[in-house]
Formats: sequence, C-alpha cells, structure tokens
Amino acid sequence: MPWGGRVIGYDPVYNASLEPFLDFVDFETLIKESDIVQVHIPLTPENKGMFSANEFAKMKDDAILVNQSRGELVDTAALIVALKYHEIGGAALDVLEGEEKIFGRKFEDVGSLPDEYTELINLPNVVMSPHSAYYTKMAVKNMFLQSMTDIERTLSGKKAFFKVN
Repeated sequence: MPWGGRVIGYDPVYNASLEPFLDFVDFETLIKESDIVQVHIPLTPENKGMFSANEFAKMKDDAILVNQSRGELVDTAALIVALKYHEIGGAALDVLEGEEKIFGRKFEDVGSLPDEYTELINLPNVVMSPHSAYYTKMAVKNMFLQSMTDIERTLSGKKAFFKVN
C-alpha cells in the first residue's frame, strides 16, 4: 500500500478488481479503524445521515472525516458536536448538508450565513471548500466530450466508458 499505510474501504457491492489497492471491510470496521474517512458515495434515502452521532462516537478521536460526495450523508449538527468535543480530530468538507440554501446567494459577511455554516467555519479543526474543483474550461470541455463519446458508443451498441451507477 502507498507509503507503507493500510488502505481499507467499504462498499456494499464487492469489487474484486480493487483488492490490489485496498482491503475490503464492513462499515463498522471502517469507521473504527480509519485515521481518515474519505466519503465518495451517491446520496440515497438509505444512506442519508449515515455519519451521525453514533458513527462519530465510534471513530478515533483524531480521525479526519473528508466529505466530497453529498452534504446530506453527514448530520451537520452531530458533526459540530463531535468536532467541538474532540470525538473526531477534524473535518474537510467540500459539500454541506442543506447547501441549496446558499447556492446563488450573495452574503455580506460570514456572519450572515446559516448558523451551522458559521459554526463550522469558526472551528479550528475544519477546512471547507466550494464543491467546484471540476469548474475549469478544460474540465467542462472534457465532461462534454466524454458524454458525447459515450452517447455515440451506446447508440452504436458499444459499452460506455464512463458508466454512471
């Protein structure tokens, strides 16, 4: 594994092709043993709030939660408590629960944001960034070209390169 570390992963659907890169574990083992929990999953009704007070209590007190998927996977109020009381070490958030409240709005200052966002911003163990890493001319162009390529492939009976689950 990279730099001598152990990489573990959880997925309800086992994928043998990933075995050379990680050890598959159950969700309980993942949250108990990980130093860094990086979230890359779609939001479904079944996993909404999957990181809540119960999960934070099981994580290492110096563990870092990195959410780059969907904000609603994390119970924000429970995350704030876990961060304040050092149940976990920190959080890196690219997405937030209820972020649709702030899309397209201009805020005069940080204090005019919704309370939970202001609270997260002011915690020393939180890093937040806008979910916009994809938004460059090259990235947008590539998304368009990849989509068009897959449409052509699918229409001609071939398998798509960039399958969406």
